[in-house]
Amino acid sequence: MTRPEVSVVVVSYQTRDFVRGLLASLRGAGTSRACEVLVVDNASDDGTVAMLAGEYPDVRVIANEENVGYSRAVNQAIRAASGRYLLILNPDIEVQPGSIDALA
Repeated sequence: MTRPEVSVVVVSYQTRDFVRGLLASLRGAGTSRACEVLVVDNASDDGTVAMLAGEYPDVRVIANEENVGYSRAVNQAIRAASGRYLLILNPDIEVQPGSIDALA
């Protein structure tokens, strides 16, 4: 596997439906760059981790056993990321076509 150029990082806590929408917008946004997506879930009990496993098996999930907070969760994902660039997104973001290429 080639190294991704962009690592997309998302922290989730009780935001399953927002994460689902964000990831759908990422799929639809299109990019010429190799990307990886990492979601850190802070012990949600809303089925976020199960949804990711079932609908987005290509997403790397870090499932925390407790809510470690936003900053610590972002740092976990950054340490696990392998992309040249980091794109840190909140779950309620909708990615527009061409935006990843423009930012990179």
